[in-house]
Amino acid sequence: MQTFRFVSLLFAGLIGATVVTKPASSHGDSWVPSSMEDMALLKEARRANLLRQGLMPKRLIPGCVPEPLPTTPIGPTWEGTIDDDFVGMTTKLKMIVWRYPCAEAGKSQILVTLVPTAGTTHIYGTFGVQQGDRHFNTELVSNTDGSSVSSRVTQAVTGLLDFVGQESESFDDSAALTVQYLPLGSPNVSVDIPASDAGPAPFVANGRIRGHWDIDGMTANGIGFDVSKAANGVMGVYGVWFTSSPVSTSAQYREWYTFADPEVTGDTAEVTLYATTGHVFGAPARVATRAVGSAVIRFESCTLAHLTYTFTEYGKTGEHILRRLTSVPDECNE
Repeated sequence: MQTFRFVSLLFAGLIGATVVTKPASSHGDSWVPSSMEDMALLKEARRANLLRQGLMPKRLIPGCVPEPLPTTPIGPTWEGTIDDDFVGMTTKLKMIVWRYPCAEAGKSQILVTLVPTAGTTHIYGTFGVQQGDRHFNTELVSNTDGSSVSSRVTQAVTGLLDFVGQESESFDDSAALTVQYLPLGSPNVSVDIPASDAGPAPFVANGRIRGHWDIDGMTANGIGFDVSKAANGVMGVYGVWFTSSPVSTSAQYREWYTFADPEVTGDTAEVTLYATTGHVFGAPARVATRAVGSAVIRFESCTLAHLTYTFTEYGKTGEHILRRLTSVPDECNE
């Protein structure tokens, strides 16, 4: 005759317990889920406990997002980097937040796609949402039934943010909000998402702009961009400009100019232009670098930018369109 034990299922952040029955397992006095049937039992007990307290998970929109959830984002995306190491528990992921439009006008569902950046990794932290002055604890689930996303991540995986609380007091996926990952040993990772009707988000000049760009309509002229992030997280843009000297009488006379903006804001870099002289081909030399002007570079996308410059030392001003010459990085979603 099989012995039955009463097992209390306690869930973090909830008051009280739901009692369910389950045959004794081979794990001593504790019962652990080992099958889909066990997981279904846990899920049912969790929801029964919430219902008893007058709480229900956020209503995910059935039929809005195809299942299995897609791992290739569509439309605008917003990204954050998760790099956490707490007493040997390491999480290294790129977090991509995006919206999937529903068939019903004005409705959309927030999706979070996690991409491992250093092989197999695990999710040890938790997810949350801030909207206005309110904070919501959420669970990352793999479908509208509320099944949790596996904590072990071997490849790109997408989840929905399931809020536990009064449905009428839940956050609105279509309104502006901030998605947060709360790691164990490092600062929170926050990704700000504008309202879905706010129009496309402005382009952000980050690592996606690295590479060589052509100056539209000007052969043998070009700009190379690189970026660097300071310890405080501020992004800087640096690069070189290959062009003719503004004071040369020969169009064949070429010079290199460099530029830098250690603190880029949004889609625009306001750089200082530098000229370096004294170099000798194939030999060491004492060089001198001096500031000769300034420029404003505004990026519209991963492939298009606008350059406005002033060479104060030479009395030259102008503007150009820049187009990417090298291949478009995978991070770009166009």
